[in-house]
Amino acid sequence: MQTSITLDPCRKALGSWDSKTKKIKQWDFSDKGGFGEILWTPTEDGKKWLGNTTGIFENQPASCTIHRTIEESTYRDVITDFVVGPELLPSGSTVFTRQENE
Repeated sequence: MQTSITLDPCRKALGSWDSKTKKIKQWDFSDKGGFGEILWTPTEDGKKWLGNTTGIFENQPASCTIHRTIEESTYRDVITDFVVGPELLPSGSTVFTRQENE
């Protein structure tokens, strides 16, 4: 099964179950040439996921760890260990809210 979501007008994400690793694999692409691959691992309670990503961000090698907490209508990503080129960037978080289409 493969899912495609539009994150914003400049980014696109594709996801699929990886039967080899038994994890969800996600690929992100930006209109500026950036890309990344994320492997998602669920926690035991199923409400949190841990994602490890590598790729290219602003034309430099990049990697980070994403801690995703899932609730009924929202999920929160907390990004840690975000390295772009030789620089360690500050941690940050984003909250996504599901909107029902009428």
